[in-house]
Parts: sequence; C-alpha cells; structure tokens
Amino acid sequence: ASKGDEYFILGDTKTFTTSDGASVVMEIVAFNADTKADGTGTAGITWISKDIFATHVMNSPDNNTGGWEVSEMRRWLKSDAYNTLPTELKSAITTVNKTYYDKTTNSTLGCSDSVWIPSYREVFGTDDFETSGTTYISYFTGSDSQVKKYTGSATAWWLRSAYKDNSIAFKNVHPYSDNSANHSDYPCGVVLGFCT
Repeated sequence: ASKGDEYFILGDTKTFTTSDGASVVMEIVAFNADTKADGTGTAGITWISKDIFATHVMNSPDNNTGGWEVSEMRRWLKSDAYNTLPTELKSAITTVNKTYYDKTTNSTLGCSDSVWIPSYREVFGTDDFETSGTTYISYFTGSDSQVKKYTGSATAWWLRSAYKDNSIAFKNVHPYSDNSANHSDYPCGVVLGFCT
C-alpha cells in the first residue's frame, strides 16, 4: 500500500531461504523510490541483500557490449537465481524500471527488472556518466554500509554499470567500499536486489 515507511525504517531486515537451502538476509534500502514497470506508481519497499548472495561473472567472454540489459549476469539472475526464491516471495516482487550506463552508446539506458544488482548511481549517488535513475544514498551513507561479505570475508561486488574507459569491464565495489572496476569475466560478488 506504499506505506512501508510508516511501519519500517532503513536497514530493517527480513530473511528467506532459497530452494537449495541458503539463508539470505535482505535489508530495506529505500521506500517509494523505484518506478513500477506497469506505470502504476512506485514500489513500496526496495531491498538488497545484506551480504553477497552468490558469485558470478558479468559476461563471458570478457566484454561490456550492450551493457546490463544483454549481460550474462542479468540472464542468470532472471532465470537460475530467481528460480531459487520461495514462491511466496516471488509473488510479492514487483517489476520496476532500472537505469544503467551503457559504454556502447555512451549513455544512460533503461530496462525493466524483477531482480537486479545495484548501479553505480544507486550506491554512490550522482556522477558524470549515469545521468538518471534513483539513488539509495540515504542507506549507503559511508564505507560501512558499502562493505559486503561472502563466506565471512569482505569481497568485491558487481554494479550493473559498465566501466566508461574500456569495452571489457563493469564497475564494482571494492572489498573495503571504494568504487572500482573489474574484467567482466571475473566472478565477483552478486548483491541481490528487488522491490515489493
């Protein structure tokens, strides 16, 4: 009912179990921030995983051609990863519009997603190449909030924004919270996001 912020606060959590037995803690990062793909307003609550959901490549072979929308990562999230979610959760997820920097066209593009990984703009705020889209900087307030762990250790995690300076890399968040980039065929952390 778009009244999540009357009952919860940023950082509140909810845990689900995947079909393969993994326990995943999700955190609230925004309220009424993401536009629903069907044009009926904004999704009430935006969630991302407290820590790294899995590791996966962005693209193999190594490239960022076409950006997030045609990436191997997006295909994997929409199929294999999504299929591990509980039925009750899948029925609550709302498809939203997502923006991303595309190196191929040197512009900010958009597509619709039910599950996704964060963008540079969402985590770090305004920058000189991702010109539109929401931000979650009320949640990502500093280095502590940007560190994500995998099997107990701080690990680099992918952003869906292509790297501006070459045609092979995507942006990521360094294990100790600085923004960085990596070859797209390297298996970095996946931070799961969705809206309800």
